[in-house]
Amino acid sequence: MKSTNSISANSQNTEKLARKPTSANTIARKSLRQRKQADATKDEEPVSSSGKIAALTDKLTKIEQAVLLKSKALAQTTDDYVHASPWQAVAIAAGAGFLISHFLASPKRPK
Repeated sequence: MKSTNSISANSQNTEKLARKPTSANTIARKSLRQRKQADATKDEEPVSSSGKIAALTDKLTKIEQAVLLKSKALAQTTDDYVHASPWQAVAIAAGAGFLISHFLASPKRPK
């Protein structure tokens, strides 16, 4: 189950991404810090096997949210970079394409 604090924190982070470009690390650090604070305030109690499954599901959900948040921030940063210097982005993409095609097309040498 998701707590209302983590849901509101995630929606706030998503709104921040939409409003202003910031670094992916800054947003991810803030999100992880908020989650750690929320986890520290929870009461620890013995858990049964179904409780362990629920805790594991909750932990995986948090990891999924953190990865999603980082990927959105990275996409926003990349988008800002491409808009700021489009020709450099084209050159990087062309270079990467050249290297990949060179490695895939190189003939195999017999021993």
